[in-house]
Amino acid sequence: MTVNDDYGFAPDTSRALALATQMQQTLGSSLLHIIDACRGVIETDYGEIERVAQELLGGHRYPPITFGLFTDLVLAIEDSRHDTATDLIDAIGRLQAATETLTIRPLEDPARSEDTARLVRLMTEDDGGIFSIISPDTASASAFSEELAQAFAFLEQCIPELYREISALVTEIILVLPDPKAPMAFDGGSSYMLWGGMFLNARPRGSLIQMVELLAHESAHLMLFAFSHSEALVSNDAEGLYESPLRSDPRPMDGIFHATWVSARMHWAVAEMVKTDALSEAQRREAIAANQRNRQQFLDGYAVIEQHAKLTETGRSVMAAAKQYMQSVG
Repeated sequence: MTVNDDYGFAPDTSRALALATQMQQTLGSSLLHIIDACRGVIETDYGEIERVAQELLGGHRYPPITFGLFTDLVLAIEDSRHDTATDLIDAIGRLQAATETLTIRPLEDPARSEDTARLVRLMTEDDGGIFSIISPDTASASAFSEELAQAFAFLEQCIPELYREISALVTEIILVLPDPKAPMAFDGGSSYMLWGGMFLNARPRGSLIQMVELLAHESAHLMLFAFSHSEALVSNDAEGLYESPLRSDPRPMDGIFHATWVSARMHWAVAEMVKTDALSEAQRREAIAANQRNRQQFLDGYAVIEQHAKLTETGRSVMAAAKQYMQSVG
């Protein structure tokens, strides 16, 4: 079995590490392809971007902005914006491999950093402007960081396989707040174009259950992005919109697929919490109520998928594993 056909539902550290390596190495190969295509067309020094590409191929982890810069570089080359492409080649060449397995930091002011503005744009542009994010205030970021540390400590002790999977998939957690002027409040997100990045609303939750759900939720999206590395999950028209189990606004089928699978993953994480003796009675009641919601969201999403989805072979395998899990727990 290769990394591309292992779609088992439960967290698997070895698979997560293999998927993360695959994503980074693919980026390295793509950078080398871009370099070859640009030689003789764009006159610049390619030495440093070649270094980055080779380190990616060698298994080094690079931050999410690397994927974002590559995305914009491809668009600049396609549009023959050679000056912009040169700047992006130089920007990628200035990057360094991540020195820690997982970093946590607040979003910087987008007005002061071109890379931060790029992170914000790529994180929110696919949703048509209904979400917007801003830098968190110090108090919110500090309080949320404490809750995050408590959630990670709980996972490491009580659900170690999920803890290790998250550590393998996530390179950087970026703390944000929703822009109060946006039509909808941003709670958390990730993007294929910023793979390895997890953007979290730094509003303190005051709930270990909610924090674990949040981590399980967003890491599950990164897993699905990695699963779809070689083949999309659905083949529906991206313009078609359907009722979503997790959002009030209609979503493309790929978003419905993500939301449905993620609901099952959240259910798994909370169910594992209930199995431990580390919860108070109040937390146990909260967890049971949360999983009633997670189950219903999965069922609602799966009904939409059954009726409207055009699943690829990969999509069928991934969703079948989630359905099997949900059936196994009643």
